[in-house]
Amino acid sequence: MPWIKQKILARYTKSITYASRVVRTNVGFQHAQCVGILYSADNPQKHKVVSHLARKLKQMGKKVTGLCYTTAPIQEVANTFSTITHRDIQLWGAITHHKAQTFIDTSFDYLFQVDMVGHAVIDYLLARSKAKCRVGYYDTARTSLFEIMVDFDEQPDSNNIDILTAQMVYYAQLLNV
Repeated sequence: MPWIKQKILARYTKSITYASRVVRTNVGFQHAQCVGILYSADNPQKHKVVSHLARKLKQMGKKVTGLCYTTAPIQEVANTFSTITHRDIQLWGAITHHKAQTFIDTSFDYLFQVDMVGHAVIDYLLARSKAKCRVGYYDTARTSLFEIMVDFDEQPDSNNIDILTAQMVYYAQLLNV
């Protein structure tokens, strides 16, 4: 993605985060019905972990919708979720991919963002999301994007995604209103 687009999206993300009028609440994981999963496709193992997370959430009775961001051509991503690239978001922030627009307009009870590093497009989608409770990896630069943040003792890399998803579900389950 061109660096200018990253800078513009980062600026929009910051302004959207502070000006957002979306009510962020916790409905309690037991009562949650609609769950979203947002992640970037940076390695094949992540797809397996995200698919496992989706199956686990479905077994708990949740309706699961996912969105994958990739920098590779879409045909290279073997994925069951809708996939977008940086081309699906215009320079000034307009989203041209219908399923991506539908995803961010959905009022998820929980939105799990399954990445350990920030991406300009992912952060922009998180900021625009209508999700009630956004769950992600703890990063001091991204605290305004999440209501629940998970951290653990291991080094953040793509090999620890399974630990991240397990911790996300564990802490979300602890929240019952």
